[in-house]
Amino acid sequence: MSKVIYRYLRYAYLRRKLRCYILQEQKKRFDLMMKGEFDAKDNLPVAFFIKFQAKYKLKIGEMGILLREIIWHTPFWGYQNGIVVNWIYPSFDYYSDLEVLRVMLPTSDEILHQLEGKDEMLFPILVERFIQQRLYLFIDS
Repeated sequence: MSKVIYRYLRYAYLRRKLRCYILQEQKKRFDLMMKGEFDAKDNLPVAFFIKFQAKYKLKIGEMGILLREIIWHTPFWGYQNGIVVNWIYPSFDYYSDLEVLRVMLPTSDEILHQLEGKDEMLFPILVERFIQQRLYLFIDS
C-alpha cells in the first residue's frame, strides 16, 4: 500500500512540475510571438519534453502518462490552466500509446506487439481507461 501512495504522490508532484515547465516555455514563446520572432503554429519540440524526462529519470511511457493526464483530466485541462494543448499533441507520436502500455503492462510486451496492428482504436481506449482509473499506480515495474 505504501508503494501506491508513493507513486500517487510522485505522479502528483511530476504533473505539477511538468505543468509549470510547459507554462514557462509557453511564456517565452508568447513573448517571442509578440516580437514577431515566433510562429504560433510551431509546436513544442519533443526535445523539450526529453529534457524534462531526463531530469526526473522517467521512462518514455511515464512521460506519456503525465502528458495525457495534463491534457485529459479536469484540474489540468488545457483551457482551464493556460496550456496550449495544440502545441503538445504532436509529441504524442513519440510518446505513443504503445510506450504508455509498456509501462502499464510490463510483462505483456509480446502480446502488445501481436495486438498492435489489429485494431487502431484498441490502444488509445486502453490507455485512456488506465489513466482515467489511475491503474498505473498499482503496477510494479
